[in-house]
Amino acid sequence: ALVISNLLDDSAIFIFVVVGTALAWLWDTTDVLRLRGARINPAPLMVGATAVANGSYRWGIEGFAGGMAMAILFTLVWSVLDPEQRTTRGLSIAMTLAILAGLATGSLTLLHLFSAPMVNAAIAVAAAAGFAAWGVQQSGGEVGGLDPNLGMVLGAVIAGLISGLAAETLAITTMVLASAASAAGLIAGRAFGSLLRTGSVVHTARAPGLLTPFDGAVLGVAAFWAAIWVFA
Repeated sequence: ALVISNLLDDSAIFIFVVVGTALAWLWDTTDVLRLRGARINPAPLMVGATAVANGSYRWGIEGFAGGMAMAILFTLVWSVLDPEQRTTRGLSIAMTLAILAGLATGSLTLLHLFSAPMVNAAIAVAAAAGFAAWGVQQSGGEVGGLDPNLGMVLGAVIAGLISGLAAETLAITTMVLASAASAAGLIAGRAFGSLLRTGSVVHTARAPGLLTPFDGAVLGVAAFWAAIWVFA
């Protein structure tokens, strides 16, 4: 859906899909957290992610910064008003989710405004990295002694190189740098996701939840956009 909406002329449709994907991920994550006894209300987090996407769409990088500030402020205010989130644990979990979701929606929006092929490249890098990590997990480490994290790095860099070669508007050097940055973000996002969902960092098994594969992508696309912003 992200790829198809990115190719359409109407940017509003793409923003709608981006926000909808982020809201689904937030709902899934908070649902898993509820099973662990952490009752995090997804509503303020969803409002924050929506604000970042819309701010980025309307005002660019300034709107992105303003939307992130609103997401953080709204999460803080909600934690004061909601007794179940008025704890250090509840606030830290809610704030982490708000920042991750805001980074994802804002970064994808800015990438779309920068260049539609960049969005498809970012999605391809994240998908290739996730598929590589899954393949290494399924093999039980029998693929050249790789672990899932190293598999993600190789998958991301190869996808970035192919994207740079396939698209005339994308510089190969920039794409390799962006895919390497994205790989680091994917690993960090995967670690954050497993920490939120299970209470510990899990590298060898999938954390619970329907949208667990998106855990790495929320930071992966943010790192990809940051590299594009710096180098392109």
